Amino acid sequence: MAKYSLCRRAALRPGDERHSAKPSRAPQYATGVAVRVRFAPSPTGFLHIGSVHTALFNWLFARHEGGEFLLRIENTDTSREVEAATDQIQESLRWLGLDWDGEVTFQLDRMPQAQEVANRLVAEEKAYEDDGAIRFRMPDEASARTVGRPTTSCRPSKTCLTGSRT
Repeated sequence: MAKYSLCRRAALRPGDERHSAKPSRAPQYATGVAVRVRFAPSPTGFLHIGSVHTALFNWLFARHEGGEFLLRIENTDTSREVEAATDQIQESLRWLGLDWDGEVTFQLDRMPQAQEVANRLVAEEKAYEDDGAIRFRMPDEASARTVGRPTTSCRPSKTCLTGSRT
């Protein structure tokens, strides 16, 4: 019985060049950048079926397009972090046959770079600090400031660099 790809292309047979999990070339899009997706689970417990769905979708897309599938552990919620969860997440993905490209990365390891960028954006007046969070300035706020009008208050659509929403 022939295997079929999940993207409804022609039937694949073992040995077929397209049957391999990692295509040999990465197509370039209008931006000139190959596909690069990431899966960023939080290690607050066992891997959830919804997270598995997201990982599978991203893995299939990356492999179909010849891109990269990265695993980044979103370990910023240290108060709820479960010690064994990081290993369990990786073991579960391996059991499912989902391999990732490169090393596993951890979000907290990038905190100094994120803080540096946030400080630069504040200095360039592209962002501002609000109750300890760095928030992006919206284009309408920049134009309001240039004509002397006060900026609008924080709206729910603004996302801060810490990932929370107000």
